[in-house]
Amino acid sequence: MFSSKTEVGQSKGDRNAVVDGTGMSWQILVDHGVLRSFPPGVALLNQGEPLGEVDLIKKGAVKLVYINANGHSIIIGLYSQDQLLGVSEAVSEKPCQLSAITLTHTTICSIPLATFHRLLACNSQLEAQVLRQLSVNLLNLELWTALRLTQESGEFLQQFLLQLAPSSYLQNDPTGIRIITHLKHWEIAEFLGTTPAYFSRLLARLEVRGIVKRKNGRIYLLPTKSK
Repeated sequence: MFSSKTEVGQSKGDRNAVVDGTGMSWQILVDHGVLRSFPPGVALLNQGEPLGEVDLIKKGAVKLVYINANGHSIIIGLYSQDQLLGVSEAVSEKPCQLSAITLTHTTICSIPLATFHRLLACNSQLEAQVLRQLSVNLLNLELWTALRLTQESGEFLQQFLLQLAPSSYLQNDPTGIRIITHLKHWEIAEFLGTTPAYFSRLLARLEVRGIVKRKNGRIYLLPTKSK
């Protein structure tokens, strides 16, 4: 459920590299959409409700949440820049299967559902891009499941932190980049399929490896090292 910019602490092509879902041009959607900005904690999609629009994330990060019959919610995935929210529901013509809630200050481009269907029907390039994104989402969900089942939570945590980093992180900023998640540690631990105590140990391991540093209760990603 990640779109990768580049692998943290690993080179591209590693066996657990998240499939790159960014870099696609969505200009035709932007031309027919409306830009809107939201603070953290705003629901862009609500589970069980009809889909009214497809949202292209221009900046920020969004968590996908499933709520069971008992009202318990669990984070299923994370979307960020250049990913589409609601595309699965738009194609399948089903209600929203998950809720989508902003994690950071987020800017989206909203495309009315009828407009999205019209553009998809008359533009084969857009249709191919949407199919690619659906495939990327599926592959990354499979990878996430594999990492959880094989307890490779450290690698998954690296991907999670990278996804929340602004693009300036990729410019080898020597100061490191503060990660702002608006998630509690127990929520991240639940997403990783582990406990809060083990999550703290994972952070400690990444700190020893020079990937992150912790200061005053905050997490910073350190600049990537060229190989």
